[in-house]
Amino acid sequence: MLPFANEPMPVSAEVYLPTPRPIRRRSGRGWFLGLIHLFTLPHLLVGVGVATFALYAWLFVLVGTVVPGQVSDKKEFYNQKKHTTTYRLSYTYARNGVQQQGDDWVSKRLYTQTEAGQTVQVKISPLAIIPMSVVVDPYNQSEMAVFPIFLTIFAVFWNGIMTFFWWTLYLRPWLYRWLVKNGKATQGMITKKDIKKSKTTTYLIEYQFQLFAYGQPLTGKMEVRKEDWDHLQANTPVTVLYHPDKPKRNVVYECADYEVAP
Repeated sequence: MLPFANEPMPVSAEVYLPTPRPIRRRSGRGWFLGLIHLFTLPHLLVGVGVATFALYAWLFVLVGTVVPGQVSDKKEFYNQKKHTTTYRLSYTYARNGVQQQGDDWVSKRLYTQTEAGQTVQVKISPLAIIPMSVVVDPYNQSEMAVFPIFLTIFAVFWNGIMTFFWWTLYLRPWLYRWLVKNGKATQGMITKKDIKKSKTTTYLIEYQFQLFAYGQPLTGKMEVRKEDWDHLQANTPVTVLYHPDKPKRNVVYECADYEVAP
């Protein structure tokens, strides 16, 4: 039980307004979107694009359609620095009755066995709006899966990094805003203050609040501004707003960037 469980504690009166409450951004808290959002947004969109393209590449490999194509040209390229030769076929194929053109790197063995005008098997993407095609190379069947595997690894790596920015810059602020507008109010108490220093200084508070449906006090942890951190002390009573169905989603109202509008 909390040390104040049997005592009346002050809770900000404005949070007793019926939900959804009218809210506004607190004075001095800046704008919801800043320069950091403008800087990171393109990187976040790249992550979404790469993940989407990786999924489409797997669809291409797994459910793409094989159609006959005709070789229109063949070229080989010699790399003097690496002393390697690569081979490329140009071809045409029909999609929905419309002639399409494509180019693809192939194995030396298929290249030497193929001449202009000869028929080859071409795998095409399931959606015409995003056309993709490759030559089905019987001597190098594993290469078709290399591209989606690479995209998947890159998408996981990139979005793993971007997840931190998604949460910090977009999802968490929206959650706190939603809680100020729609959350249920209860009494809470600060239990601990902490500082983490690296390239920047992060100010953290930990707190507890009690709900009748739970036998044990629920705990929360929140990154706050320095002025809020300086003002709050251990055992300071606070107002906690929590999600009615998921109380582990909660926020200390006094430290939120939004407040209930009069």
